[in-house]
Amino acid sequence: MENEIKQIIQEARNLRDNGRSDKKIAEFVHIELGKLIVYDSNYRFGFEEYDISKNSEEQKSMASKIRQEKILSKKSSIKSRKQICKGMAEIYTAILVELGIDAKVVAVQSTEEVEGEIREDGSVIDVPGIYRTSFNTDFEIKMGENEKNNNSNIGHYYSIIKLDEGEFIQDFVTEKALVMIKIDEIQTNENIPGFHRKEEHRERSNKQNDKISETYVEKIREELFEYIQGKDDSNAFDFIFEKLKEYIKEFGYEEAKDFVVMYAKEIIPKEMISEVPIPITLIKEDEENCEVLCIYRYGEKNYLLRGGQSTIDLPIGEVSNDEIQKNILQEFKPRKPNDEKKIRSLQIEKKENEIISIESTVRNAISQGTSKEAVDQMDKAEQSIRSSIGNYTSEIN
Repeated sequence: MENEIKQIIQEARNLRDNGRSDKKIAEFVHIELGKLIVYDSNYRFGFEEYDISKNSEEQKSMASKIRQEKILSKKSSIKSRKQICKGMAEIYTAILVELGIDAKVVAVQSTEEVEGEIREDGSVIDVPGIYRTSFNTDFEIKMGENEKNNNSNIGHYYSIIKLDEGEFIQDFVTEKALVMIKIDEIQTNENIPGFHRKEEHRERSNKQNDKISETYVEKIREELFEYIQGKDDSNAFDFIFEKLKEYIKEFGYEEAKDFVVMYAKEIIPKEMISEVPIPITLIKEDEENCEVLCIYRYGEKNYLLRGGQSTIDLPIGEVSNDEIQKNILQEFKPRKPNDEKKIRSLQIEKKENEIISIESTVRNAISQGTSKEAVDQMDKAEQSIRSSIGNYTSEIN
């Protein structure tokens, strides 16, 4: 990614030579850098082994704790597209500083917080970190001195920019900014997702307030109606994954998930969604790496969601219970107890379908005069499956 960032800096300098303001340059860098970065799913965490029959309390796994500590302790690098919020903010700030724009990284306890604002309990927000980043002669990120020293816990990082028009906050994690930039929704939106005035930050960082432009919605709905012409409304969910395939190479898991949620909530008309899709999150992790998948259960179908780079060969979109069992659950495990229960339900459904298949085979066998011994063997197979279903059900309950 180093060469691409150098190109962004050069293009930004050209914009300045052509009379563009620092605000326009800061927005340009935000958009162009957003096309390159993907959220690093290695920072996601799993849970220790749990017993769903005992409703045991969830605890972050030791592998997750070690991996996250390693990520946070590393210096941010422009050589990798995969970044967490810390790296995103430090790289963006360093680019602006390189361009002579006043920018700093802000470390906060929670995403919506702003230095000096008043919390609901009346306390004044004193953020744990404010510092400048820049590039050294080898084009590595160099961190300046932290202006704060209150030892508070850090939960998030973003950039703050001082411009003639006022102070602005840049944050790729808010407003699904990475998704909006990559699908080009940003061209039809009067607001730039992830870039806003400081005084707007609390509202704009609230996920409930995420907005998508009406122009974009109308454009994609035209494609939707053409796609489902002559089909049942249930095919609307197929459409979401067909659209996702257009962008998946540029998405990490987090962006892919945000894309599906956004389309299901904002693009597909409510009357076309007959039931709430059920997400099942699966994880494969060790102390160095973490990969996350999600199976969406909608109607009688399952849909596989993953990032663009995955160890699973299965394509995104519809996936069968057999494929989940044979190709996914051999490597991935349910992330939380609730995901485990949902997987058990799929396994019960699979076994019930097997019973239906066996019952049909038995009826055909009897009608065609198959030997009693063969029919008895089929009956035993059916009873075995019914017994295993009973065991699954008792564990879930």
